[in-house]
This record gives sequence, C-alpha cells and structure tokens, in this order.
Amino acid sequence: MDIVKVLRNEESKLMKESGRITHQLESIRTAIAALGGKRGPRAGRKLSAAHRAAIKRGIAAKKAAGARAGKKVSAASRAKMAKAQRERWAKVNKSEANKK
Repeated sequence: MDIVKVLRNEESKLMKESGRITHQLESIRTAIAALGGKRGPRAGRKLSAAHRAAIKRGIAAKKAAGARAGKKVSAASRAKMAKAQRERWAKVNKSEANKK
C-alpha cells in the first residue's frame, strides 16, 4: 500500500511540472506570435523563382481568357434559359400588376 502512495505522490509532482511547462510553452508561443513569427508546416519556406513565375503565368492566362471563357453553352440551351427567364419575369410583373 505504501508503494501506491509514493506513486500517487510522484504523479502529483509530475502533473504540477507539466502544468508549469505548458504555461511556459504558451508564453513562448505568444512571444513568437507578437514578434511576427510564423508557425505551421510551411513556415520559413520560400517558393522558387520558377514556381513564382508559373503562378504568375497562370494568373495572367486566366485574366486574358476572361472569367467565364471556358464554359460553352449550346444555342438550344441558351434558348431554354431565355424562355425560363422570360417566364420568371412575367410572373414577377403579373404579381406587381395585381398589387396595384
């Protein structure tokens, strides 16, 4: 029974020390954040010049192509969409006419 008491006492000591160390770690992390330090898996890494250039080329290509240039709709689909939109507007206009 005496051994269990000793083990519980050691556990208590370690828990107190763990709390103290956790507090110190949080203080250090706060100081790093306050000084503008980066955290995370990519902290401190930089893109190569080739990678930066590739990103710029991709952005420029998207701007040159237009925002929605890649989406093509058939004439039949456009006609269906236009008809549906006219029906929606007719419904709105009808409800506004009934209010007057």
